[in-house]
Amino acid sequence: LLKSDKDSIKSRCVIIATGGASWPNTGSTGDGYALAASLGHALIEPNAALAPLITTEKWCKNLQGIGIEHAEIKAKLSGRKIASAVGPMIFTDDGVGGPAVFDLSRQLANHLLDAKTSIELNIDMFVGMNRHDLDQKLIALCNAHSKKRIVGSLCEFFPGALCRQLCLMADCADATGSHLSKDKRDKLLNVMKKLTVHIVSARPIEEAAITRGGVDTVGIDPTTMQSKLCPGLFFAGEVMNVDGPCGGYNLQIAWSTGALAGRSAAKRSNDMKLNARLTYCSD
Repeated sequence: LLKSDKDSIKSRCVIIATGGASWPNTGSTGDGYALAASLGHALIEPNAALAPLITTEKWCKNLQGIGIEHAEIKAKLSGRKIASAVGPMIFTDDGVGGPAVFDLSRQLANHLLDAKTSIELNIDMFVGMNRHDLDQKLIALCNAHSKKRIVGSLCEFFPGALCRQLCLMADCADATGSHLSKDKRDKLLNVMKKLTVHIVSARPIEEAAITRGGVDTVGIDPTTMQSKLCPGLFFAGEVMNVDGPCGGYNLQIAWSTGALAGRSAAKRSNDMKLNARLTYCSD
C-alpha cells in the first residue's frame, strides 16, 4: 500500500528501483534507502565509486585534460599495496580521473573513508616496458636530438605540458640531450615509471558514476530479488549494495536484476490472483 497526500495505491508487489545517490540530476537521490530502511532492511553507508580522485599535488591542474592512453596505477597506504588498475587515465583540475582511476576509486572507497593519511598512487606511463629498455630508449632519444632540450625531445612520447612537468620533477628542464647526466636521466626514468601523487579523497558522490553501498543484499533473495523481510517487495539495480568496475558491468547489474525482479514480481502477482480465484471457487 503506497500513500500520498491525495491518494493511495494498493499493489500485490512493489519493486524499488530508485538507483543510488550518484547523479541526482537524473532523479537518483537515494530515496529508495529510506523506503527500504522503513521496512526493516539494513543499509551499507553509500559512498562514491567510479569517481575522479583529488590529489594534494596542485600541479595536476596545469595538466588538466591531458591523458595517458595506457597506464598502470598502484595504490599504497603506509607503504603497503592495497589496490591497482590498468587503463586510460587523465589529469583533472584537482587530481586524476579516467577509467583506470575510476576502477581504482572503487577499490579504495572504504580506505578513503577510514584512512588517516593520504593514499599514495604510483603511475607507470610505460606499461610493459622495463626500466632498462626505457633507459635505452631515452639514451637513443638523447643521441638523436643531442642539441635539443630534453623537454622538447620528450614530446615524441607525451604532450608538452606533461613533458615540462616531468622534467621539472627530474630537475632536467634546461638540459639538452648531450648534457643529460646519468643521475638526471635516472630521475627522469623514475618519474616516467613511477609518477607519484597522493590522494586525499574522491570527488563528491553526486559526481560519481555509481554508488557503492545501499541496501544490504543479506536481506534479499538473489534468486528472485524479493525481500526476505517483506514478501512482495523486490529490489533492482544500484539501490542495492552491488557494484562492478568500468566496462558496462554496472549497466548489466541493473538490467539483470531488473529483469529478474520484474519476472519474479509478475509471477508472484499471478500466483496470488490464481489462489484468490481458487479460494473463491471453493467457497
